[in-house]
Amino acid sequence: MNVRTLIVTSGLMVAVALLLFGVFQRQVSRFWLNLATHPEVRLILDQAGADQRRLAQLDPEHKNDYRARFEQIQKVRRNLLVLQHNREDLAKNYETILAGLLLFLPATGLTWLWLTRRRTHRWLQALDEPLAQLARGDGAVHVADKQRGLFRAVADKIEAAGRVLAKQQNQVRSLQHLQSWQEASRRHAHEIRTPLTAAVMEVERLRALLEEPRDTWPDELAVTTASILEELDRLKRFTQGFTSFGKLRQPQMERLDLNAYLDDFQRLFAQGWDNLVLRFQAQAEPVTVDADPEMVRQVIVNLCNNSSLALAKNTGDIRFDLTQNGAETQLAVADSGPGVAPDMAEHLFEPYRSSRGFGEGMGLGLAIARKIMLDHGGDMELTRNGPDGATFTLTFPTPNLEQP
Repeated sequence: MNVRTLIVTSGLMVAVALLLFGVFQRQVSRFWLNLATHPEVRLILDQAGADQRRLAQLDPEHKNDYRARFEQIQKVRRNLLVLQHNREDLAKNYETILAGLLLFLPATGLTWLWLTRRRTHRWLQALDEPLAQLARGDGAVHVADKQRGLFRAVADKIEAAGRVLAKQQNQVRSLQHLQSWQEASRRHAHEIRTPLTAAVMEVERLRALLEEPRDTWPDELAVTTASILEELDRLKRFTQGFTSFGKLRQPQMERLDLNAYLDDFQRLFAQGWDNLVLRFQAQAEPVTVDADPEMVRQVIVNLCNNSSLALAKNTGDIRFDLTQNGAETQLAVADSGPGVAPDMAEHLFEPYRSSRGFGEGMGLGLAIARKIMLDHGGDMELTRNGPDGATFTLTFPTPNLEQP
């Protein structure tokens, strides 16, 4: 039952109660007034006065007492005469005063209910922002207007929940930070240890080669040197990948027509992946965004590389689709590969998360790609995933074309 229904129902109940009470009181008040002004009452008073006069004549010694009683009887008789003449006015005045009192009480109650509801509504509105802060995960919650009683208890509970949330968030951040460093350390150790171990083995091979006849050295030296250089090159690629993540520059924005940009990309990289066909259908109108062309190319190339690796020895295609929706411009990059493993989908953009084995990647590519899109004021999301392929959607803020 809402407040309006409650007020209407209460008003009807009060009105019916007042009507019944008024009818009852009217009958009672009329009864007592009629009883007080009944002719038999006046007749009895007249007889009592006559009796007092006769008693005064029969008992002269107590004449003054009888006279005093006679005066009292006459006073009562005069009052009854006044009451009789003003009976209707007195009854109306009594009923008016009684009705006013009875109306004043429910009116006061309803006014108090309305004021209480208004205060409660205003206080609940004051809780909207603190509750929204909690919903956003912001633990720094402060309720300015705490009121008293139950309101204060609720406000204290909200602030206490905020403190608990802030504490738990700090703990989670610490654990996530430590977990990230643990994963990074594990991957770094493996990426570095594997080529170093191989290089050490090749150096040991060179040392053993010194004890063999010199005529066997040339071929062995060439093979061993090539192997050592290959392992060192792997260390170099690892260091470069790690450095690229640590020194990712800020985008140098310029006005970019994604239609023309993707058309050029499709043409230039048509032979970039043997097992991948690039598909793009340009739109009739320009699709303009503010972006860094080189960094956007880095994102798209990373997605194409991942699709090519996921296809392995199979062939497939990757399709680019552009849509504009008010303040956002979206570029969907959809492939026909096997999709992303379900256990990787939730951690896809976390650094050092990779579905490939050690030595085949650091798991930084998608983390770097999303960081680039976030620096553009947009985002990158996995919007479709299944056995028929995956779709990554790049979001760009739509620029104000009136500005240069």
